[in-house]
Parts: sequence; structure tokens; C-alpha cells
Amino acid sequence: MLEATTILEAAIQSRAVLVTCGCGRRARYWAPGLWWRFHRCGWNDEFGQALARFRCRSCSERAGHRIRPQRIEVVREGPGEIVLPEPEPRAWKRALSRFR
Repeated sequence: MLEATTILEAAIQSRAVLVTCGCGRRARYWAPGLWWRFHRCGWNDEFGQALARFRCRSCSERAGHRIRPQRIEVVREGPGEIVLPEPEPRAWKRALSRFR
């Protein structure tokens, strides 16, 4: 299977998305819930574009402005420590049919 380049592709592969800050902090999101959040907000889910939607909370508090993470990648591990609400079944099926 090809390496995922979007959050939707990671969700279809039942993967988690790992976001890493320059300070070493990381957050692992379960991809289907993360895709649903991006879809509902109308955000682009390509990894390069999606990176701009995240921030490191502790670095941002210290600096006084938003600090963006440096890397986003797909990992094989199961659901991450951050599990967002699952997509509605109808929207999920529609996304799957568009992907195929």
C-alpha cells in the first residue's frame, strides 16, 4: 500500500497521525476523527497544508504566540492518545466512494 499523503488516506488505512514539535513533544491522533474535524471545518487535509492547523501548546504559552509543529507523519499504532469524534457514517461512506 502506498504511503498516505493526506489525513483521509491515513484514515482509510486505519492509521494514526503523529504530530511532532521542534521541542520534542508529540501528539498522536486517530486519523478518522481527525479527518472528520478537518472535513467539517473545510480545511485542506494534505499533510503539508494540515501542519499549519496544529500548534504546540506549551511552546506557544512560553513564546506568547503560536508555535507550529515541524513534522506530521502516519504511524501504524492504533488509536492515539487524542481521539476526536468519529465521522458520521453517511459522510464517511461518501468520502470512501470518492477516494476509490
